[in-house]
Amino acid sequence: MSIPFSGRLTRGPGLLGYISKEVASVSLKPVKKIVFRFDPFREPARPIRDCIYYFSLDKVRKTNQKCIIKTDIVCNKTPPQIDVQLENGKSILFEAENLAVEDILKHFNLIVKPLVPKEEESVIATKGTIAAGQKKKRK
Repeated sequence: MSIPFSGRLTRGPGLLGYISKEVASVSLKPVKKIVFRFDPFREPARPIRDCIYYFSLDKVRKTNQKCIIKTDIVCNKTPPQIDVQLENGKSILFEAENLAVEDILKHFNLIVKPLVPKEEESVIATKGTIAAGQKKKRK
């Protein structure tokens, strides 16, 4: 006699699934410039380098073509930083020495997502919609 199976048949999406979900929701519309500053010879530089990759993906870059992404590589043992300059003149500074990639992406989305302007739905007038709106007169 066997014990009936209970539980999940597959594994969850894991860390990469979480990161891909956060990257899919990143929008650079209210952002004017992003500056990544890090020392490549220190250990905490790895999450910043991964963030540079995720922010430079085509899918993310298409949200704002005018956004400037710049990297400053320094060799003076400074902690890694991300400086985000917004269109409204404000600036956000991430001290990323003890942050993981998913933390940076999550906090970036929490701060920037409310600043994204809402898109209005545009209705395209076609022959079918115009004809449906007009009443036909019969004799």
